Amino acid sequence: MVRQNSRGLSRSLRLGASGVNVPAAMNRLAGPAARVTVGFAAAMFVQGAAQAQPLGVDTPESLLLRPETQGVRVNGVVVYPRIEFDLEHDTNIYNTDTFEVEDTVFVARPSVAVQPDLDRHQIRLEADALIRRYFDTTTENSDQWAVGARGRLDFAERTAAYGSLRYAQRIESRGTFGDQFLTDEPISYDVLEARASVERTGGMLELRGGGNWAKVRYDPSTLNGEPLPNTFRDEDTLGGFVRADYRATGRLRTFVELNASQTDYTDDPIDAPRDSDGFGVLVGVRSEVSDLIDAEAAIGFAHRSFEDPTVDDFNGFNFRVSGRWTPTPRWLFGLEGARSFERSPLIEVPAVLQTRLRAVAQRSLGRRLLTGVEVTYDNWDYQGIDRQESRFGGELTLRYLVFDQLTALAGAGYRKQTGSGDMPREYEGASFRVGLAVSL
Repeated sequence: MVRQNSRGLSRSLRLGASGVNVPAAMNRLAGPAARVTVGFAAAMFVQGAAQAQPLGVDTPESLLLRPETQGVRVNGVVVYPRIEFDLEHDTNIYNTDTFEVEDTVFVARPSVAVQPDLDRHQIRLEADALIRRYFDTTTENSDQWAVGARGRLDFAERTAAYGSLRYAQRIESRGTFGDQFLTDEPISYDVLEARASVERTGGMLELRGGGNWAKVRYDPSTLNGEPLPNTFRDEDTLGGFVRADYRATGRLRTFVELNASQTDYTDDPIDAPRDSDGFGVLVGVRSEVSDLIDAEAAIGFAHRSFEDPTVDDFNGFNFRVSGRWTPTPRWLFGLEGARSFERSPLIEVPAVLQTRLRAVAQRSLGRRLLTGVEVTYDNWDYQGIDRQESRFGGELTLRYLVFDQLTALAGAGYRKQTGSGDMPREYEGASFRVGLAVSL
């Protein structure tokens, strides 16, 4: 199998707003470049949060804003409340090439985290929401939310266990590979996922192992007023990985990682089964060249077997890359990329192979103004049919620190999707937004 989530950077790359730790969340249309922060951090935790400790080096963000807020301390418990508001204008809210509709949307992102102040171990309770209200196209209004808990249990100086449990209610954002039909309202679904890992780090040889389980259930929708059942998209996923790192030099580690997973659709048609399983191998290096450069790169092989005999098994190239470079305290560059098999939105397709690359750059201008740019590339290869889609996107952001707890934000983004094969979805659009973020 191709790795479901790539390991993120040990230090988040922050550009503005927040993200969601569920499949397809990173595909949110016209998403703010700032979502890279939470996406990278979440991926890092999912794969084993103790890969590397944050490096003690100034970045554009740390010069302008505190990477972590102080929170509110109540009887040995620290509460981290945050809320963000955006007013965004989009030139193509449905992401189509024949039915382009412009509209303005008000977006609110409240979140809160609660963390006891413990000498050892760690537990963190989290909740967040994403509320969208359109000025004209009210059928596109949506409420998304998630609650979860994650923690660390220290067995010894170098050995720890990590775990997380999360429940979320999400939608398929318009134009993503999960949004295949122009339904009357966005398709919604629920996700329950659990992850656990054990790690022994800090020595010449580091070992990690873990597993994950996810349950996805889709709500029914309507198309031109007619009911559209989505139970064929319901799935259960089980996976696991083991990884060994060897310290070749003081700043260079080599590693080997093995992973496997199984996907079961709960309402599979008898004549076109879509269940699949697979495994993968990655070989790579991780280097902390200096406090200014931290990078990991791996290549390998991925195999996926499909229960449907008419669909060819996948045997091919796999990769994962992440890196951060801070040439000066006022500049920061970052890169992340990976391949993964995602759940299928079509009854004749067992899985979608996703390839993703994301690059960010930041520069602080003085002590109050931070500029950022994000460029993304996504490719979706539909297994079992002749269809591929590729999307390029980018956003430029400006953040201004009004005072310690209040930040103003402005951004402009562009996206364009092309495709080939059997009826690909193609479109382009632009977005412009202004917003505020309040945190304690």
